[in-house]
Amino acid sequence: MNPPRPIRSRFLPRVEALEDRCLLSAGAKLNGTVLTITGTRKADQIQINDDGNRVGVIINHHFEGSFNGVATVDVNSLGGRDRVLYDVLGTASSQLGPGASGNVAVNRTLNADLGKGHGLFVMEVLSGLSTESAKTPPVPAAASNLGAQSNLNLTVHGAGSDTASLRALSIGAQSNLQYHFSGGAGHNQFDAVLGGAGGAAQAGSTIGLVFTGGRGKDVANVNAHLDLAAGAALSVSLDGGAGNDTEKVNYSGQDNGTLKIQTNGGDGKDTLDTEVTLSTGSTGTVKANENGGAGNDDLTMALRKATSSDTATLSGTIDGGPGKDTCSSTSNVTSTNCEVMHVLT
Repeated sequence: MNPPRPIRSRFLPRVEALEDRCLLSAGAKLNGTVLTITGTRKADQIQINDDGNRVGVIINHHFEGSFNGVATVDVNSLGGRDRVLYDVLGTASSQLGPGASGNVAVNRTLNADLGKGHGLFVMEVLSGLSTESAKTPPVPAAASNLGAQSNLNLTVHGAGSDTASLRALSIGAQSNLQYHFSGGAGHNQFDAVLGGAGGAAQAGSTIGLVFTGGRGKDVANVNAHLDLAAGAALSVSLDGGAGNDTEKVNYSGQDNGTLKIQTNGGDGKDTLDTEVTLSTGSTGTVKANENGGAGNDDLTMALRKATSSDTATLSGTIDGGPGKDTCSSTSNVTSTNCEVMHVLT
């Protein structure tokens, strides 16, 4: 009898699909009236130039294109230590008015998601825009005026330890500027600078600044040195959330419109400071409120008129909330839940 033959294993070649390791590339794409700008997961620099008619985009020194007919800009930087710079072409003071030949009206909605990674978003109204050549570095420009009959709505989302800022000189008549920064958990910072020499919010203009922090040590600073014309309104709302936060609002100018300021500390040892000084000739209104929330807070509110006989009305309240709070205020401010009180002149 012959011995049985050994059974040989058969090798069958086959191809196995590997996991997708392709990297997303940055770019800008217009779909209808929505311009979508996408970064990478690395540290990107996204430059957006807006002259009121077209929107130019440069990502990491590469010119992505110039787009017309844009109503909404959606930015997703995908995290990383990203820098998103949104520059808006301003209007010269001599042309700042409805129907003026040189007035630049900018009507845009912009939504930016910075993702995780210590992102930065900067919005500035400038006298000139940087070149869109990838080989030419941007030229610094002075702060300028947002043109009359503009409508700008900005929403910026972070995921922790992000920074957002705003700079503009004047706001043209019948314009609307809304800026909301939501920082999320982490150490976030919000800085807004409005006005300067000759700065004003002209008749019928509306400005809304909103900062929402999260769990972390947040810092918010709003400096507005501009006149509010009759019918103009400036609203500031700062909420640091949980953590030891610092929130400061400083306004000076002739107020013939409406100024509203709300600051909330939330849980933690917070520092809130509201300083308002109205120039001679003011006839408008000021309403300011500070809520310290839980924790041992330091709250300051000073509401002053340069000329006591002016008809402008100022009212303010401080609520220290639970904890041992120290409150310092002028006599026209009502204070509650303040364990230590200081009167300011």
